[in-house]
Amino acid sequence: MDNKNSDDMLVDKFLSQHATPLPDDGFTQRVMTRLPDSNAQRLNRLWIAFCTLLGVVVFYLCNGWQAVVGTLHGLFADILTNDWSLWHNPLSIYICAMFVLMSIAAHRLANT
Repeated sequence: MDNKNSDDMLVDKFLSQHATPLPDDGFTQRVMTRLPDSNAQRLNRLWIAFCTLLGVVVFYLCNGWQAVVGTLHGLFADILTNDWSLWHNPLSIYICAMFVLMSIAAHRLANT
C-alpha cells in the first residue's frame, strides 16, 4: 500500500514538472455551448422561474413593499433620534440585512 502511494507521488511529480500547456483557442467553450440541454437543466430553470414568480406574487399580496418601506422609514427615523428600539424586532433586522445585501449586489453589478 505504501509503495502504491509513493509511486503515485512520483508520477504526479513527474507529470507536474513535464506538463506543457495545450493551446485551447476557444475549443472548450465551443464544445460546451454545443452540448444539448438536459431535462434536469430545463426543469431547474422552470422551477427557479416558478419560485421567483410565486415569491413576487406573495410579496405583492402581503403588501411586502409597505412593510419594507415602513421598516426602513422607522429605522432611519430611529437612527436620527438615537432610539434603537426598532432593532429588537427580528423582522426589522431581516429587512435591513436584505436591504444591505441587495445594495451590495447592485453596487457590484454596476461596477462590472
